[in-house]
Amino acid sequence: MRAYAAPIAATSVLVAALTAIQWGVDGNGRADLRIYYRSVTSMGSGHLYDYGTHGWNFLYPPAAALVLAPLGLVGEDAATRVWLVVSIGLGLLALGAALWALDAVVSVRRIPRRWIPVAAAVGLWSIPAFLSLQMGQINPLIAALVALDAVALTRRSRWGGLAIGVAAALKVTPLLLIVALVWSGRRRDAGRAALSFVVAGLVGLAVLPDETARFWSDVVFGASTVGGRANPLNASLYSVAGLVTDHAASATALWLVASGVVMIGAAATLRHRFADDVIGAVTMVMCVTYLVSPLTWVHHQWFATVALALWIVRGVRPVDAVVIAVGALALFDPLGLGESSMPRTLLLVAFVTGSAVALPKISMSPTASPKMFAVRKENRVSHV
Repeated sequence: MRAYAAPIAATSVLVAALTAIQWGVDGNGRADLRIYYRSVTSMGSGHLYDYGTHGWNFLYPPAAALVLAPLGLVGEDAATRVWLVVSIGLGLLALGAALWALDAVVSVRRIPRRWIPVAAAVGLWSIPAFLSLQMGQINPLIAALVALDAVALTRRSRWGGLAIGVAAALKVTPLLLIVALVWSGRRRDAGRAALSFVVAGLVGLAVLPDETARFWSDVVFGASTVGGRANPLNASLYSVAGLVTDHAASATALWLVASGVVMIGAAATLRHRFADDVIGAVTMVMCVTYLVSPLTWVHHQWFATVALALWIVRGVRPVDAVVIAVGALALFDPLGLGESSMPRTLLLVAFVTGSAVALPKISMSPTASPKMFAVRKENRVSHV
């Protein structure tokens, strides 16, 4: 038990400090959570998407509104406090699960398991996590679902894929993970993911039929226009294309070509990654999603923090040290460039691009434990 005393104490201090800062930051603004709250308390008869204006309205599927609806049982200010505490717990769970999945396969270096909570707590101070907590975003929940599924997929669990499907039902972008599971040959996992996505969607349809019809016929298309090109808050290839040309059609064409190149580059190595490196595969897919989406706010990019951990644990070449430095500058911003800094956004896009196509693979390190080798050997068995 003594071996765990220091990690527990360090984790507690980091989380308590983060909670104290976030508790009063911006006068408890939690702008996004307040939008969620006001939207879900007025939903019904198609009114879920009526609160607010373009970019400041609810943009998620109805299933997400059902998950957030219990917040309406308390007042708005109380709801922001409750959601902050819940989000910090979900964030720790997300990053902790991702690091556990990383530890479950062979890597060059290892994070001792008792120190995983500390590493996860440090990850909560990254810009994507900190901004999500500051804004009251839903991203900690999405990240937790995907990371937990990475653990289930690593363990070849019969539950593998289910949480990914739920995450996609709450926020559409994780759907690319289902495509990746099919591409990699894990069709049963993909089937479970698709099933949970459909079931969650049907629940939303049964409870909120008008909102469901409105989301899939209108809102889902309008959401992609929020943010725009050459916007430092939008860390996607679409935004970067706007820096190359201000001609809308040319920028769109450039974005589509760049997205195609990234997807092809990732697919070339992704197919076999799900066999023995699930967390690496999931992280690559999430990085691809961030890049090709027309709108990717910085606070969406929780798996960029996971990617940084993968580079740190697996990087051995001099160029890997450069990538790690770029990732650290982009994700922790020690230079204080700020969220709206285009140079910092470009660093983040560069790091995420490198992670999407060239994330280091697992290594048969002599320092790895026999148990880790056994896990890898088991994971190489053809998935049935």
